[in-house]
Amino acid sequence: MEPWQIWVLVAIALIIAEIFVSGLFLACLGIGCLATATVCGLGMRLEWQIVVFALVTLGVFVGIRPVFLRHLAGRSRLTNVDAMIGRKGRVSETIDPSIGTGRVVVKGIDWKAVTSDDIVIQKGSGVEVMSVQGTSLTVKPIQ
Repeated sequence: MEPWQIWVLVAIALIIAEIFVSGLFLACLGIGCLATATVCGLGMRLEWQIVVFALVTLGVFVGIRPVFLRHLAGRSRLTNVDAMIGRKGRVSETIDPSIGTGRVVVKGIDWKAVTSDDIVIQKGSGVEVMSVQGTSLTVKPIQ
C-alpha cells in the first residue's frame, strides 16, 4: 500500500469518526490528512508531509472551524416533536372542543388538534403550533 493511500484511509476514518463526536476537531485532522495525501502523491519527503499536515490542520482549525461552528450554533438544534412548536399549519377538519373534533396539516403531516382557548377554528384557517402532547397538537389561530 502506498503512503498516500494510508493518508487517505486515515482521513476517511477521521471524517467518519466526526459523525459520532461533535466539535469538528476530527474533521480538521481529516482535511489535513487529505492535503498531506496530495503532497505525498507528488513525491514529497516525510518531513514535508508532516509540515503540510500540521499547517493545513492548524489553518482549518483556526480559520474554517469557527465559521462552521457559528453557522451550526445559529441553527435550531430542535428535532422531532420539539421542532413542531412554532410551525404554521392549516386546519383540515374544524377544531371544535365541545365535540372533540379537529385536525391540522403541518409540514404535510395530518395531526389531531386541540386549542387551549376552547374556541372553534374553522377548516382552512391558518394555525400555529403551541405545544405537542403525544400525537395531538395544541394550536392557536394565526391573527
